[in-house]
Amino acid sequence: MKRICPRMRNLEFDAPTNQCGFNATFPISNGVCPEIGENTLLGQTIKEASLITQAAGGIIISTALSAIATALQKHINVELPTGKICPVSLNLLTCADSGERKSTVENEFIKGIKSYQKKHLQSYLEKLREYEILLGVHEVKSKLLKNKLQLAAAEEVSDLLQVLIEHERRKPERPKAPKMIYEDSSTEALMFGLKTDSPYAYLGSSEGGVLINSALMSNTPVINAIWSGDDVNVARKTTYSYTLSGVRLTTHIMIQPATLKRFMDKSQDVVRDNGYLSRFLVCFPSPVSGYRKINGIRYEKEFTTKFNRRIEELLEREVNESLIFIFCDEAKDLWINIYNDIERKMQPAGIYENAKDHASKLAENIARVAALIHYFEYSFDSKISVESLNVAVQLVSYYSFYFLTYFCPPPLDEVLAKNLESWFHSLKGNGFRYVKKNKILQYGPKCIRKSQYLNDALNNLCSKDLIAIHDYKNTVVVDLSPLLAYDQMSFVRDIGLGFNRSSLF
Repeated sequence: MKRICPRMRNLEFDAPTNQCGFNATFPISNGVCPEIGENTLLGQTIKEASLITQAAGGIIISTALSAIATALQKHINVELPTGKICPVSLNLLTCADSGERKSTVENEFIKGIKSYQKKHLQSYLEKLREYEILLGVHEVKSKLLKNKLQLAAAEEVSDLLQVLIEHERRKPERPKAPKMIYEDSSTEALMFGLKTDSPYAYLGSSEGGVLINSALMSNTPVINAIWSGDDVNVARKTTYSYTLSGVRLTTHIMIQPATLKRFMDKSQDVVRDNGYLSRFLVCFPSPVSGYRKINGIRYEKEFTTKFNRRIEELLEREVNESLIFIFCDEAKDLWINIYNDIERKMQPAGIYENAKDHASKLAENIARVAALIHYFEYSFDSKISVESLNVAVQLVSYYSFYFLTYFCPPPLDEVLAKNLESWFHSLKGNGFRYVKKNKILQYGPKCIRKSQYLNDALNNLCSKDLIAIHDYKNTVVVDLSPLLAYDQMSFVRDIGLGFNRSSLF
């Protein structure tokens, strides 16, 4: 018999460790939501919220992070060990069905932001009324000066014109509204709000279908620029153009799977090519509806109250200039090792070979999350610790698992090979070692009952030495145990027996 399939090897990478003992490679998550330290306010809040809402951990953590990023994005920037300075704003996407309590969780964690807005709304309205009165007076005087200028003698024009110019320079400035939360918003409304109201905003909705299908999604390069901390030039046809500088925007889209699928089917090439999707921390937590039980216990909202109070305190802080924070020396070394490991995993046969856009943003997202966690919990005068960085690494790895799973599915031959491998495993469990290819077409998994699909799956398994393919008297035979010596007795028995469903199982 002649073996007719070549062998391929997978690349392997070293796993260095830093002096603190943490693994200096970027961990590959299995999709299980990581634990946050119970001795921290964030960890205690997440645990309490889980008991109260009984929502999935991924929904709770992502919503908490979005609130922290919204509160801190106006205070700090983070300096990467490469020297690049970037914002700490986050883009998050949480995909879960209706009934998974997305709205409940969001309502719990943005209370601090809403309280801040509400508290400053009355003051804003009073200033707005005063502004409207002063503006009215200003416009009346402007009209009088313009009328006087039209009737003035030639020698008086220069003086009157200077008076009008000086008057216009003293035009009252519209007060800035304490508006930070945007839900169903157009690009124009969001940009104008960042210019005229708060330059630090939260874009999110527990009904993300409204947001993701809005006109805003047609202008994702602008959102990309804001995420990166770049200036944005807004050109207007009917009104004045302007530049947004130093604005910050945290986004959290909570959406149902069917709605996200429709959006991706329509827009995937665009949002992948321009880097919009690669900036997101995404999760698709396992459903918990149908498995929840109430026990009659009424939990006090001790830590969620403290959490929202902390968020409101951070929003209340005056900002003269955003502070730049750095890693401690040990955390800096660890971040560099993780950055290099992610880079290696973009090589051929690496886990990020087909997700380079996503992988290229991972190290920066790790730095952003580490800065947020550290400065939410600790003093503003300390450097980002190894402990905070390690929590960020575990969280971003968790999000990366879902990005790869849902936005970078394995090639078709991998999917077919997995199904065929499982079927072969059942055959081996029933004592078979050899099987004719035509019998696989006849009795194998439905997904490979086409010659091309079967050939792709067989070649995939053969390249990994999981099977061997032989040509016996113009019949293709598959050996399910290629590492064992040829067994003529088993071969004659298996090939001569003839397969049917009753003999297979």
